[in-house]
Amino acid sequence: MNDLIKNNLTKELNEKYELYPFWIIIFFINGAHILFYDVYGFWPVIEVVLTAFLIVTFLYDKRRKVTILSFDLDASFIMVHNDFVSSISCLMLSDKQLFRKNDLGKVSDFERVRDIKVKNYLFESDISIPSINCQSIVFHFLPNCIVIFEKNEYRYVNYQDVKISTSKVDMLSYSCHPKDSEVVGYGWQHQRIDGTRDRRFKVNREVPRYRFERITLKHNTFEIDFVFSKEGRGLNFQVAINSLVKALMGKYKVEFEIIES
Repeated sequence: MNDLIKNNLTKELNEKYELYPFWIIIFFINGAHILFYDVYGFWPVIEVVLTAFLIVTFLYDKRRKVTILSFDLDASFIMVHNDFVSSISCLMLSDKQLFRKNDLGKVSDFERVRDIKVKNYLFESDISIPSINCQSIVFHFLPNCIVIFEKNEYRYVNYQDVKISTSKVDMLSYSCHPKDSEVVGYGWQHQRIDGTRDRRFKVNREVPRYRFERITLKHNTFEIDFVFSKEGRGLNFQVAINSLVKALMGKYKVEFEIIES
């Protein structure tokens, strides 16, 4: 039953994503009015009305893409879920937050995580649904599954099907120096495979090497590395998500429904 509702949820999200935003039409009408104001002498009051209508239409478009969910959870599971949400909010406190994707064995360069939020813009619910926005892929952490937005499409994966691991990784930092990370050494901005200085570059300065914590989420459809400058945050997240999986596989009541919006 839950899988059917999850499929219906992703179907509804994809349908709402395809909705054409009305505010764009009002935006162009407003722009045309401003452009031809001097030619035809339109009243300034029309500009005020169009601007107000543009704001109202934008808020309406944003609202009609929100999905309302209602969860029925055991009290014990709510405590586990709250710990999980807290572990994600702790990730926000890291001075430096990076990610990289591994697509079919092709590993991308590290990029900045766009944002981590505890209050979700996509869902309205009686419980917190945190999200991690990685620009090209967005994770929405529901109590019983992860809703993923990638390549203009929503899909879901179960927590039980995601493998999570944490490790420590040392990285050279050329410009951004995190305040909450430990300096474990120094290296060259341009260096050879063995770590020695590459003398082909005239400008080649020593830069600090910081210790970061890496979280790897692995599924048969994706593999993501998150890197955080604050040690311990990733381990807390791993423990929390493992506790969530254990609770989902137990006898806890975890049910939800989609409310018509």
